[in-house]
Amino acid sequence: MNKRKGPAEHRALKIPPKSARFKVLLALFIALVVFASAFVIYAGTKSYTEEQEENDFEPEPLEISETDPCDYGMVSVYDGDVLIYQYLGEIYIYNDGTNGKTIDVRIVYPDDTWPCSCNEEMDGKE
Repeated sequence: MNKRKGPAEHRALKIPPKSARFKVLLALFIALVVFASAFVIYAGTKSYTEEQEENDFEPEPLEISETDPCDYGMVSVYDGDVLIYQYLGEIYIYNDGTNGKTIDVRIVYPDDTWPCSCNEEMDGKE
């Protein structure tokens, strides 16, 4: 039989009495760390809120404006690196292709300003 003297727990588990002191010291250390952490968090939060009260300001109102779409621009036609044709005037973009449908761009020339004689040549051949 065990001839050690001390609490029954120590005799049953064969824990030396020094271990009980270690447990108490460990519990005190953990409690100290928890209280110190709580104090540091509280002090940091308190100083942060005091700084914010000093720095309160009114934000400027946000202005959002929409512009009218532009219908004036330039279209350039290239063959490789060579500029073949360039138009500057009214351009209407009915569909830019972002919805998955074909692109629809229309250029409207003012009356009697067609830049080439292609139509006249076509009219003469018919």
